[in-house]
Amino acid sequence: MARKPFVLTAGRCANLALLLGAIGWLLAIYGSLSQMGDPAPWVSKDELDAIHHRGLSAILAGMACLMAALWLSGRGFAVAPWRSAFVGLAVSIPMLGLLLAGLW
Repeated sequence: MARKPFVLTAGRCANLALLLGAIGWLLAIYGSLSQMGDPAPWVSKDELDAIHHRGLSAILAGMACLMAALWLSGRGFAVAPWRSAFVGLAVSIPMLGLLLAGLW
């Protein structure tokens, strides 16, 4: 008996958007917090570069998750408007706040 293929319905899009939103913010927060502070003087330049690249990768992966969450919440809005609106606000409002704080 053949398995049915996985179909990404609008309800699954909304659920996946919730998950990606949470993961995206956790990655973005980890990446930005890992860039803060002064390194110890005995830490080598290669190790500092590796830490910087790991933090930057986390930030970029987090932003990609947040953009995917926005897209999925828009796709699932017809079936799950409250979940989609929550994800949209949970992603957009902090980003707008960060943007305005940077421009202030």
